[in-house]
Amino acid sequence: MKKWIKFIYEDKTLLIDMLFILICMFATYYIFNSYTLAEIWRTIVKWNSNWKWTDYWYGMIALYWIEVILVVFIWDIFWFRLYYVSNIFYTELTQYLVKKKKLLLLVKLIRFQYGLNKFSYYMRFGWISYSTNSKRDLKDLIVSLTLFEFVKIISNSLFRFPTILALLLTLTNYMTEDIQLRNKYEQLLYKAFLFFSTQYTKLSALVVLVLILFIWYFVSGKGVIRRTVAQANRKKLEDIIQVHRQLTNLIMEMIMKGAENLEYTFKCRESILDYWTNKRYPLVSESNFKNIKLLRYGLTDVDEFKFLDIPEINKTVDEFSKLLSAENRNMSLWFSKYDYELVKVLTRFKITKAEYYEEYLFTRSGFDRLFDIKKSNFIEELDSTNEKVRKIQESRDFFERYVLNKNIIEGIELLYELYRYIHALNRLLHVDSDKIGRALRMFTGKE
Repeated sequence: MKKWIKFIYEDKTLLIDMLFILICMFATYYIFNSYTLAEIWRTIVKWNSNWKWTDYWYGMIALYWIEVILVVFIWDIFWFRLYYVSNIFYTELTQYLVKKKKLLLLVKLIRFQYGLNKFSYYMRFGWISYSTNSKRDLKDLIVSLTLFEFVKIISNSLFRFPTILALLLTLTNYMTEDIQLRNKYEQLLYKAFLFFSTQYTKLSALVVLVLILFIWYFVSGKGVIRRTVAQANRKKLEDIIQVHRQLTNLIMEMIMKGAENLEYTFKCRESILDYWTNKRYPLVSESNFKNIKLLRYGLTDVDEFKFLDIPEINKTVDEFSKLLSAENRNMSLWFSKYDYELVKVLTRFKITKAEYYEEYLFTRSGFDRLFDIKKSNFIEELDSTNEKVRKIQESRDFFERYVLNKNIIEGIELLYELYRYIHALNRLLHVDSDKIGRALRMFTGKE
């Protein structure tokens, strides 16, 4: 416990984020535990009525709009910082569990973190994001947004949801405060109903006029172009779906063999560390190092490691390369928005190098590449044996945490993401996945 307290105290950003999250959670619990929704609403209405400019309807809308913006902004910051804090603790806990060889708890933690990230993905509005201070290249300057496009995106984000909610809250506010106004509103709705019912014949003529305009658009050149584009997009979408179908069997094989490799790596992690230490620092096998026990399990020959090659990795990467190619990229990203699992895997496979996944899944070729290191000579230049041991131990610890353990964790994360992807894909592409939609299409003749 003292170690965790020290870890939190040393990271000021983490400490501030945790305090912010706890304050938000406590304030929310206190408000909803102490007051009913009706009491909260009456308090808001009373507070808003104290402002002079809310005497006019547009002033009331503006005030509610500002309040909605503030609430949404705080909501987004809360989930954004919760994601950041949870990932810091997740990184430390996964490292600890790998070191203690707690495979079951490690997998459960990875599954929990995946679920938390998925929940955060759906809860956020996406107004807050990480900024980058890296220098922009020429291509970044060329494709950057124009001022009009930037203002349009911002206005769409600010005025779509907040404005609609502000209008609804203003209407509810007035109807709550003024019974006479509510009666007038109900009378207005009744009069509108009478008008539409008595003016049915005139409305029929209007409907006919609208239909004529639609037919004109349908036969016009612009209409033909739009229909052709829609048909081409549908064909492109069908091709994308077919690629996803072909990935199912490949990924299942990749998961089975990858799980076997990672479980084996987890069991013989110390031997792998010894192999790396001896290869990096051959002097550890000398007689004066024998009693220091840098090598816990003795030296291990690389041929003794029983890692499996996974040829499906190359095929899987090729299929994802098709999905993310220039001609399919936009349609693939649009299709992936259907489910978080699809977004997650498609984001992961933006790196279209098979070597990247071979190292995470500890294939034979990936292991050889990971341990293709040169002998270090600077240790031999040190005079003291204790100094040599300290430097070797520091290097070994660094490799253990930031290479070996990290690759094991990333490998298990990759396998679970692929499993969730297969699960979501089977649910989406199953023949019974769209019963209601299929019934509606048959009813309307659009099957």
